[in-house]
Amino acid sequence: MSFLDKLNKTMTLQTLTNVFDTDTGETTPTWANTTTGIACALQPRGGDKVFSDVDIYSKATHKVYAITLTVNPTTNRLIIDGNTYTILGVEDMGGRERFTKIIVERVQQ
Repeated sequence: MSFLDKLNKTMTLQTLTNVFDTDTGETTPTWANTTTGIACALQPRGGDKVFSDVDIYSKATHKVYAITLTVNPTTNRLIIDGNTYTILGVEDMGGRERFTKIIVERVQQ
């Protein structure tokens, strides 16, 4: 079984944007879908080293694997199965099929 066979879910990549309200003159942050239908695999966090309590990875709840993908933890987030995930870190895993490991925290709704 190849890595591609393990991508059994799809996700939506969202980007933080600011919407200007001409009536109030205020800017409101909002999330917009950037890319939809991205094949991925979602796994609960486990087996990763956590170096300290202040380490960002200590908040992680899941790992997401996808074909090489450029994401920014500051301006992107993921939607998988209707759940929202904040991006904590990104690792280029390389390999023959080149993939990205994204460390995420599920947002409680």
